[in-house]
Amino acid sequence: MDLERGSKTPPSSAPAAAAATTTTSTCCSNKRPQLRDRLVALQPVVLRAAATLATAVAAAVMALNAQSYTAVVAIVGTRPLTQTFTTKFRDTPAFV
Repeated sequence: MDLERGSKTPPSSAPAAAAATTTTSTCCSNKRPQLRDRLVALQPVVLRAAATLATAVAAAVMALNAQSYTAVVAIVGTRPLTQTFTTKFRDTPAFV
């Protein structure tokens, strides 16, 4: 009550303790928005890098893709003659 009326002053250690707790709480709370802002700013770069990597992988798969199919062409005596047919990506659709 005396503090509210202004007849008594608070002890000198109380404001210092209150200031220390407020600076500690603002210090930690300021780091989180900064980290969040950095991640948001980095997001388009990561997205572009992922898209480029996915495109490169798809191009490599298409370039190295080959299907083969072995069929019996004729039977000579009791021995079958087989032929292997190979198709590549440029022959799309492969064996449809």
